[in-house]
Amino acid sequence: MSLLSARVTVAYGNREVLRDARIELGEGEIVGLVGASGSGKSTLGLTLLGLAGFRGAKATGSILFDNENLLERSDRQWRNLRGRRIALVLQSASSALNPVLSVGRQLREAWRAHSNDSWQEALPWVRSLLEGVQLPSDDEFLRRLPRQISIGQAQRVLIAMGILHRPAVLIADEPTSALDPITQHEVLQLLKKVNRDFGISILCISHDLLALASFCDRVAILHQGEIVETAEPEAIFEDPQHPYTQQLVDALPRRMPARREERPMSVQWANEELA
Repeated sequence: MSLLSARVTVAYGNREVLRDARIELGEGEIVGLVGASGSGKSTLGLTLLGLAGFRGAKATGSILFDNENLLERSDRQWRNLRGRRIALVLQSASSALNPVLSVGRQLREAWRAHSNDSWQEALPWVRSLLEGVQLPSDDEFLRRLPRQISIGQAQRVLIAMGILHRPAVLIADEPTSALDPITQHEVLQLLKKVNRDFGISILCISHDLLALASFCDRVAILHQGEIVETAEPEAIFEDPQHPYTQQLVDALPRRMPARREERPMSVQWANEELA
């Protein structure tokens, strides 16, 4: 059964960025959304959060969640939902975090946005959460400014803020694009841990098909504003149906062959490379 089911068309003026794009996310599922730059990936993520309108876009269709069409919600109703039931992790921690506020202050503001409980009451949960995302939880770390922590730590802070209220859905928009390969792997494994430990469904947006295939249950391929194919990673690699998906798979690096003939990439190899 789908937790979130969307079928949307999004336009900026007369220019359609998404055309009848359909995506579903089941309870406890991780779905990857793959597409080239400019294909509409981030627009779809913002639309699912009710934010595309702030960039001048108009969305039509439906986003079914909690037995209602979210596109019929008012801005005030969206604010009550956003961050509490559907949360976002942005791709650039350096721009997403306020440079003049401490880590603790930013976590506190995120907490107060959706809870009447005091910060002191929440602090044990926050410390536990920080430890769960492999960050220090002491007062000294909470007093640090974003510039005083590494990029990898800053990305983990964003993940902690995203799951602070234990949302049903977490949208991660290019969460590893600014990271080195080792830290990329660590963040992807952390998202998998969040999914496993808290049962949070995750939509992970990326241009990197190989990385997503290593930890997603299903992968949706976005091409020129349309979701052209959705399948399990094994099916995407072994029997891609759409010509664009075939191009994506053909463009991926391949294992050094034991003989002269090339051997097709496999999901097993993808997992080995990222392990």
